[in-house]
Amino acid sequence: MKKDLLSQLLEKLESATLLLCLDDTSPTTRDEHSWSCWGGDGRNRYFDKSLQFLVFENGKAGFLAEHSSMDGTPNARLNDYILSSIAKDTVNYGSETVRQDLKAPEQLKFSFNDQVLKTIKDSEQSFDNTMAKQELSTLAYHGYGKNLIKKFRSSPDAFVQMIIQLAYFKMYGTSRATYEAATTRKYEHGRTETGRTVSIESAAFVKAMEDLDVSNDQKVALASAAMDGHVKYLGAAAEGQGVDRHLFGLRLSLRPDEPKPSIFTDEGYTKSTHWNLSTSQLASEHFDNWGFGEVVPDGFGIGYIIKNNALHFNVTSMHLGSKTLNHLLAESAEEMKQIFEEDLAKQASKPKL
Repeated sequence: MKKDLLSQLLEKLESATLLLCLDDTSPTTRDEHSWSCWGGDGRNRYFDKSLQFLVFENGKAGFLAEHSSMDGTPNARLNDYILSSIAKDTVNYGSETVRQDLKAPEQLKFSFNDQVLKTIKDSEQSFDNTMAKQELSTLAYHGYGKNLIKKFRSSPDAFVQMIIQLAYFKMYGTSRATYEAATTRKYEHGRTETGRTVSIESAAFVKAMEDLDVSNDQKVALASAAMDGHVKYLGAAAEGQGVDRHLFGLRLSLRPDEPKPSIFTDEGYTKSTHWNLSTSQLASEHFDNWGFGEVVPDGFGIGYIIKNNALHFNVTSMHLGSKTLNHLLAESAEEMKQIFEEDLAKQASKPKL
């Protein structure tokens, strides 16, 4: 059967390695830039495409990835390579004569009937309604980064995870299920496993941080115990020894008419898999920000970057107070810096035999 013209044109878009979106907007603030990269106004994006590079009217640029086909690490490495090459001025633009047979760009001329135009209009309205429910807030915290955290003899990632736990506890007075992506790419077809941040140790730590009667020595000890536990759990998850993908696979193997085993209806299981905090880290000194949406209506999505001397956070939610949480993230970062610097100074002042 011969395909219609619209299908042929869409196939050309689908077959492209990447898409380049030239926007006529000029995002200025970090929040505006992050929002534009997340979705913009929805009219100049092809959200099914895995790789979309975005260039704005004022020269700013960004990147949008469709997550189902690949995880964050390959995308991050691609973009970090590009930005590193630009920063080091090592981009090899080649010669104009290298590809003399290169075809000139071809404009794809779409022609829409009334039904397609109505579908487009409905999609635009749906996009606007969906994004109206969202809020996004960014934070570039320049108080310290991985260089100082390593002086505290702590894992930078675990340290930031405890910052997130403390900020959430300040906001809600409790700890709730927290997801951190742990890569399993060392295995064939491996993607991710869940790193569970909340533990008995992390809960004890955040409570102690808000208790004026607890000494700094105790707070540092509790923070260190929570971070040690987190490093071990994340390491086990990366080795394929987490619990969530295994249980998820078992749950999906159930037939539609088959009753769920009690483990999947148990309150402990349902609460512990309702990710009020969905978090993930991408590493690059060049990234200004990165992020994603929350995964439950009453939750937050937190993308973060740990730079040598800075911490960046991108917080999304359905109007739960993303700016408030970002304020508390900065406050928590300062408080953790204070207790660990005090401990570092105390250790340095001890007499050495």
